[in-house]
Amino acid sequence: MRGRGLDQHRGVRKRRGGWRDVTAPPFPPLGLNANGTELRTLCASRKYQQCFGRALARRYSVLNVYSARAPNASALEGAARELRHHGLHPRSRLSEQGAGPARGCGVDGDGDGAAPLVGELKPRHRSPWSGSSLAAAALRFNASATAQPASDLAALLAFTAKPPADAGAGSSRRCDDDAATLNHELQLLLGVPSQPGPIGKLRRQAARAGWMAALGRSALACFLVSAYLRADELDALLPEAKQYGDVLFVQAAETGTIIRARTRYSNFTKRGRGMPTFKQYAFFQHAARTLRRVPYIAKVDDDSAVNLRRLRWYLERVRCYPNVLIGSIHFAGFVPRAHWSGVRGDRCGWGWNAYSALQDYERQDGKPGVSGYKPSCLNVGALLPFPFAAGAGYVLSNAAMRYIGSSPLVRRWVADAAGAEHESLQWQKFEDTTTGYWLLYANFSVTYLDINRWMHNGACDPRGQTQRTSGDLRRPASNRSVIVHDLKAGGFGFAWEQMDPPLGVPYDHQRCLRLK
Repeated sequence: MRGRGLDQHRGVRKRRGGWRDVTAPPFPPLGLNANGTELRTLCASRKYQQCFGRALARRYSVLNVYSARAPNASALEGAARELRHHGLHPRSRLSEQGAGPARGCGVDGDGDGAAPLVGELKPRHRSPWSGSSLAAAALRFNASATAQPASDLAALLAFTAKPPADAGAGSSRRCDDDAATLNHELQLLLGVPSQPGPIGKLRRQAARAGWMAALGRSALACFLVSAYLRADELDALLPEAKQYGDVLFVQAAETGTIIRARTRYSNFTKRGRGMPTFKQYAFFQHAARTLRRVPYIAKVDDDSAVNLRRLRWYLERVRCYPNVLIGSIHFAGFVPRAHWSGVRGDRCGWGWNAYSALQDYERQDGKPGVSGYKPSCLNVGALLPFPFAAGAGYVLSNAAMRYIGSSPLVRRWVADAAGAEHESLQWQKFEDTTTGYWLLYANFSVTYLDINRWMHNGACDPRGQTQRTSGDLRRPASNRSVIVHDLKAGGFGFAWEQMDPPLGVPYDHQRCLRLK
């Protein structure tokens, strides 16, 4: 099925002679490795593209945006027919909630207008957190399912108990606004993991001066910071949090305070990167408890800039699909318990699409004990490749986010990651792939919207005027870019200059070099 600017099941190619019609094996229980013996039995030829390509194409619904235009009505309707053919029935949220008939999913247009999301007619949601600010609610339960360091939260609770008198009165929402109000008015919440210290502060200030200035009243971005900071770090951050109202303290320790041992994959010579795995899960769990009516929840790296005008336009056109994951969609195999690398949730068999991931799945590189060695995925218990969204930035529908944040299976997985094996099997990277892995176990099917062409790393290029819409992984931003990643402080400002104007501005290479 093809439509303008969109293709379903990208990269699962049909080989000469057709596919072998082999059913993919069932998933092992969440947290356990795949059964290599079963995979060998199902695919004795070890030609995994032929054995499993068709099954993966049926299992995962991936809609791909290739052109600068978003999927139009006919393309998305074709995708909907394909989903119904496999027993899935996408419906509009608007019609489900009695708000009258919904407009067609994927209405034509070029997306250059700055119109906000079409609002849902939502009743005010009364929850245990009604009357409590989002920031205060985050401190009143342990969101991370992990044992936390001893800490006196009195200072933070006092800080959130009395938000500024003018909170909520400006042009933008705040993270210390009343949770019930946010449930009623927000269309999009973005969680941005952040760190104390000068680098974290510099990135926060650059984001505020750039893309966050366009949030308005229907979108809110919160910098996610652990509530378990040292006293000096907390003293430095509280005034900033009070001034801007965009810092959310979550009850989850930073990964580096949970995992301290050196990594097995570095031959125990280096510590890991300490990515915010536990803190990110705490954000999803907090949002699942307090913001059940906000249609979309996003995770964005703190070195990424978001073109909210374009992102809102895409969200408007996929509202017919209740369970979506939007981002730069890749495929990868996944090893829940990778003893060979000492990683909980390691990747094995990666590709830009299912075809290339299956090809990589069967490959073994190097020799055991030699740097760079990668065993065959079949021999280390890797699940067959599945889609996930790259961690620079992705958006979940509320239902998908609530599954992650409230599932007992996922909560147990995170608790195990901080348990007795937290050093021998370290969970401190591949947070994005882990999120995709969790969604495999939901009791609903997920639709993946791949905007890979319009998510990229920022870079200066003397050919920038033509390269910025070329599809290269590293290129200057344009007004068609949705998320630009790997930005330094000055790069935020330049990327925002290129992304913000609906009609765009000419690329200035010397200015890019000065500001990067």
